[in-house]
Amino acid sequence: MSQDRNLTRCWQRFKERVKNRWTSLRDSDLDVYQRDFNQLTEQIRAHCDESRDVVRNFIDILWFEIYVQGSRQRMGSDDIEGWEADSMTAAHIKVVKK
Repeated sequence: MSQDRNLTRCWQRFKERVKNRWTSLRDSDLDVYQRDFNQLTEQIRAHCDESRDVVRNFIDILWFEIYVQGSRQRMGSDDIEGWEADSMTAAHIKVVKK
């Protein structure tokens, strides 16, 4: 799979998960900031009542899960150094060691 197609597919999965979390967001709200997670964080915050840290942690962990871990799984690698994203809730996000 080409890098561009992989990135596009990952971005689509990422957007769906973000929209599931913050239901007031639309594709157009997210696509504008596809390559700038700082601006994306602010855009999401404009639509919700959560702190910058909660929003940024969610999108960082989600992108890691979808793009980085997904890429390694497609290449046949095991979990990334034993870490996984867990407990992605509105109240908190934590990373747990297996």
